Amino acid sequence: MDGFYREWRQESNPWEEAHKSEVEGGGTFRSTSLLFLAVFALLNVVGKYFGKRRPNSPLSTRPTVLAGTFHALATSIISIYLLVARPPGDVIESNEQQNGTAVTAINWSLWQTVAIPLSLAYFAADAAWYCLPRSDGLIFFHHLLMCFCHYPIINRAGATLAGGGDAPFSTWLSVVGYTSEVSTCLMNYRWYLLQTLEADWVGFAIVNVLVVISWSYRIVLFVYLLLWEIIPRTPQYVETKQLLTYIIMFSGHVIIGALSVYWLQLMCKGGIKGLLTFRRKKRSHLNGTGGFSFGDDIGREARGQDEKLEHNLIQQGLTEAKDYVDGSLFPSSSKRKAS
Repeated sequence: MDGFYREWRQESNPWEEAHKSEVEGGGTFRSTSLLFLAVFALLNVVGKYFGKRRPNSPLSTRPTVLAGTFHALATSIISIYLLVARPPGDVIESNEQQNGTAVTAINWSLWQTVAIPLSLAYFAADAAWYCLPRSDGLIFFHHLLMCFCHYPIINRAGATLAGGGDAPFSTWLSVVGYTSEVSTCLMNYRWYLLQTLEADWVGFAIVNVLVVISWSYRIVLFVYLLLWEIIPRTPQYVETKQLLTYIIMFSGHVIIGALSVYWLQLMCKGGIKGLLTFRRKKRSHLNGTGGFSFGDDIGREARGQDEKLEHNLIQQGLTEAKDYVDGSLFPSSSKRKAS
């Protein structure tokens, strides 16, 4: 096992290989990431500023929603564009070319030079503006994991090792996974409606239906990727000594898929009427520090203060996890009040 690890570290490390190629290529990823980091920093500063200036505005309870929505919207649009338009790239060498058939790749440069730097910059900015100030270790771990998983895709050298020798596959998997960010855009808009509507509105019901559809898509997507794309490639990852990459890839899809099933069930728990009917609830203001309860927003009745104080550590962990799944990246009101 020690020999296997040393060989992986020295000869088949996707992260080291991606970094070396990045340095040799002039540091394009680094400079682009810094540019996007400045953009997200500006969005967070603006959100916090207007949240304090307007105590009754949605930004007063969730100032980082601007950066989060921009990230979800940008990455989902780019991923869908690449999958639909399939811009042609160079003829490549891959496992599909073993029969002597030429394979024309999709041009993934937009993903590698724009989308990945943008996304990793967002995770870094959100860690600085939200995770660390709010001491949210779970979401901080999520951001680190996302950066860790997607960094090798920034160039062909890293993507080849991350894909078990097949760069197009690992890049395609990264692109397809980000199409699930559509659900984050819809959830953020639904949250905005919950903060601003004064009475029931047919548009709220339509948004709720779209949210359910998008979450159903997430479940179907992750099940498909696991059963038809990832598991059949197990021997390929074993042969190329990419077991760590495979384990992270497999576990991540299982966890997100399972949580998506749980939250879809919770969203539909109140039945069709509960899903399609808007009910005005009292808002809580946090003076621009951010945060809201996903559970209450999707229709679950707010619990009493005494019941909230009785939550154990396991329940608190599950409550934090929901904020990761819905893309809000905020701890629930129950945790804030309990602390």
